[in-house]
Amino acid sequence: MEGIRLLTQARVAIRDETDCESSKEGKVKKSFALTVVGYIIVALLNVIYFWPVLSSSMMLGDFGDGRFCCLATEHWMLVLSGTLAPLDSGMFYPVDDTMAYSDLFLGFLPFYVPLRFMGFDMFVSFKITLFAVQLVGSLAMFYLMNRKLCCGVLSSIVASIIFTFCCGINMDLHPQLFALYFVPFIAIGLLVAMEKTSDTRRVICATALSILAIDAVFYTSGYMGYYLILFGMFFVGLLAIFGVATKPYNFDYAIPGGVRYVVVYLLATIVTLVPFLVVYLPVSQHYGERVWTDIAAYLPTVLGLVNVSENNLLYTPFLSVGKSLGNSAELQMGIPPITLLVFVLSLIWIFRNRCLRGGRFLLGCAAGFAALLCMILLVKVGDHSLWYFVYSLIPGIGTMRAVGRFMLFLSFPVAICVGLFLDSALKYSRSTGHAAVFTLLVVLSVYMTLEHVWVGGPFAVWNSADDAALIEGAGDMPQNCEVIYIAEGGEWDTTVGTTPPQLDAWVLATHFGVHTLNGYSSYYPDDWSVEVGPLAPNYQECVDDWIQKYQLDNVYEYDRDMGTWMRIS
Repeated sequence: MEGIRLLTQARVAIRDETDCESSKEGKVKKSFALTVVGYIIVALLNVIYFWPVLSSSMMLGDFGDGRFCCLATEHWMLVLSGTLAPLDSGMFYPVDDTMAYSDLFLGFLPFYVPLRFMGFDMFVSFKITLFAVQLVGSLAMFYLMNRKLCCGVLSSIVASIIFTFCCGINMDLHPQLFALYFVPFIAIGLLVAMEKTSDTRRVICATALSILAIDAVFYTSGYMGYYLILFGMFFVGLLAIFGVATKPYNFDYAIPGGVRYVVVYLLATIVTLVPFLVVYLPVSQHYGERVWTDIAAYLPTVLGLVNVSENNLLYTPFLSVGKSLGNSAELQMGIPPITLLVFVLSLIWIFRNRCLRGGRFLLGCAAGFAALLCMILLVKVGDHSLWYFVYSLIPGIGTMRAVGRFMLFLSFPVAICVGLFLDSALKYSRSTGHAAVFTLLVVLSVYMTLEHVWVGGPFAVWNSADDAALIEGAGDMPQNCEVIYIAEGGEWDTTVGTTPPQLDAWVLATHFGVHTLNGYSSYYPDDWSVEVGPLAPNYQECVDDWIQKYQLDNVYEYDRDMGTWMRIS
């Protein structure tokens, strides 16, 4: 209880350390113009990175998750129009609640829906939505570092770059993981709530922002939601430990209600997540957890912690031949080596540096050591990993196969720690007149920025122009058609498996507002053998069995090569 009391009564220290105009390090008011320049630089870096996609018909991701995410987001437009029920994805017809087989993407809707109502098609709307989510998250990270943690402009920019572009090539491969960009709003909301105890409305609004950001994470990406919980558990535990260790410091007169505020916050969060549990618990109970060997295959090795893919500007010559680092894109999510080294140094600096005692000390230590602990749990040596205990003890974690994605989430606390370290080191070297050290730190900041430059821009494989041609080639669908599927045979790129034809069917079903027997998702319905794909010799037999099993009527086959429709039942 003492730890909880200190957690809830840390408002004074956090307020004093993070208010740039009242803290010891912020007596001189920051230049408004310089801060604006910082925001502009962060925004421009996002535009430059995203421009190859924004200026073309290319779309983020591959033929699988990338294309799926666009269609899953468009699903909600069909829901809003009354064409489909909320959990009826339109795939795997007539199985119910198939949207629960994957993520819900609701966090994208505040950006996506207005764009659709403005007349943009689903492809343009989706790519702009992803850009907007990334941009807003990046700017929020800058705001968090610069205004709430009182860091200088340079260190705030570097922290924003690390958070936004670390492991970016894999974020693009799986656009649902853009849910990460909602995380800074959780921290901003909580810090704002702890700054002003006399303004009840401000506390309520800030708390609501934090809870809504948590909801946006969960309802967009289940992976990120689980990682948020896991990291939060370690963070809160370490925050309590460091809070007890700093007991001599003044932590009195915190948020009115103290522990009561924490209880209300947690209860309100749980209540808002009840629909999430209602949707996903039946699926997880039905399909169960994945076997340990499947999960272990996606855990990073020690070298994998710095594997930033073969598309990195500085390290491509080294990683392009490093098969031991992991060929799977799911294992190319490491922290660039110098950034990781500076992160470790930052933990030592923050822990020892007395000028960070109080709010920044607590947040920096707790976030940094929680991230380090998570990395230790993730890494595997040979066939062994401490993650096995997480897999065995925490309910629901076993449903996630690609746990290496946790490295994406850890870029957030890593960025915070590196930003705090750079800020303190830069201010110290400048105040003591160590020009050489100050210059070295600036060079280090530039180098860490270059570590996060990706050759060729975002990972974009599929092209919306191909889907537009598919829709145009389909012409007018027969009026009595209720269910469609893709005809067997045809010309397909066999290197990408059966995914394209399955999603071709969903593209057409979405466009015409009907259902399809085909489908692609994290899970598949029981006894659904249509997955074999149109090139398999028994594909039509599988389709016929499915139609017969459910006694389906008004089913049409679409021949993509011929552009013709044929009624089957």
